[in-house]
Amino acid sequence: EPKTDPTILIVGKNKLDILQLAPQDLLAVKSAGNYVEVFYLEENKLKKKLIRATLKEINDSVPVLLKIHRTHLINPAQPIVWKDNKTITVSSLAIPISSAYQEALLKAIKVRH
Repeated sequence: EPKTDPTILIVGKNKLDILQLAPQDLLAVKSAGNYVEVFYLEENKLKKKLIRATLKEINDSVPVLLKIHRTHLINPAQPIVWKDNKTITVSSLAIPISSAYQEALLKAIKVRH
């Protein structure tokens, strides 16, 4: 039986808050008050969906994501470029990284290579 890629399910508190993604399409999640913004690729185009959930809820339910800032989670399997010691880019997104999380990110990237 062919194995399909596991999909990532991001579910919020509102009925229509369901996003189903292939792991390689999920880029990052940013907290926005009572919501989170999920950044992902659809046919190689950057998309964004607002979902009613906290960053912690998403972090707990989507274990592939890595916290790199109090407001941001990223998918460390994505190609990551360091802009400077406070910012990385994932796809075309510039994302802040706080020093407290730099080591965890470096470890996650190292595991991948």
